[in-house]
Amino acid sequence: MFRTLDLYRAISDLWPEIEFIFSFESTSAVRSLGINSLIKLSEAVRTMLKDFEDAVAGSLLRLLRSRRVADFSTDRVAGSCATLQT
Repeated sequence: MFRTLDLYRAISDLWPEIEFIFSFESTSAVRSLGINSLIKLSEAVRTMLKDFEDAVAGSLLRLLRSRRVADFSTDRVAGSCATLQT
């Protein structure tokens, strides 16, 4: 993801020079490719961030579920032992 962000930033930072160098009508396709590349890079970063967010949320949910099961089992075992002792 960081390489993609670096590439996006490099193209963005150089955009004024890219526009100047390719300012002729005959080179408008190059400018168009540059803009499309920036759009696709930004979409890729958004997708990567969303996937990362989903993975973290999924891991947290699994952890919480496993803790609930473990806590529930521990409580039941403790309750059963207390019942047996009385």
